[in-house]
Amino acid sequence: TEVKLFCGEVTFADCYFYNGPVINYGSPISCGDYRRYLLEKFSSYQWITFYGSNISSARLSKRIGQPIDVMKGYIPNFKLVFNKLGVDSNSRANIQFKGNDPHVLAVAYLLKPEQVSIMDNFEGEPDHYMRISAIFRDEKNISKICQTYIANPDMLVPEKVPSSDYLTHIMKG
Repeated sequence: TEVKLFCGEVTFADCYFYNGPVINYGSPISCGDYRRYLLEKFSSYQWITFYGSNISSARLSKRIGQPIDVMKGYIPNFKLVFNKLGVDSNSRANIQFKGNDPHVLAVAYLLKPEQVSIMDNFEGEPDHYMRISAIFRDEKNISKICQTYIANPDMLVPEKVPSSDYLTHIMKG
């Protein structure tokens, strides 16, 4: 079947499709991410990983208040790119899977459900950014499954240098 990757590329994938009745077997996972679904099912507090302008704890605290806990680290196998269309037509930060162990500096915040909801509004989830599960490694290189925001493939533009104001938020972080 034809699939669209997070980088916007269209390719084909082999898929298995269930061919039986779905009565009494549960309901669809609304976010489409099984790992995210499990994270949210077993805890109302969520570790959300931020990069780009939200790496600044001062900027994030102004938006959602103080997080419950914080971890510094990185998102492995991804690189930071500026290919997400901003509401002002400038480019915004995004991450792209690259493999071979590049990494994106990031901060993981443990957030209450209402803080996650506020961030979803800021990020335009799911139309602008989608919140998905991803691996995060802390300063001791210990892996943890967290959630992060990645640009919706429909919002990608050719990569370009972001505005100086936007870069200032990233540099402060």
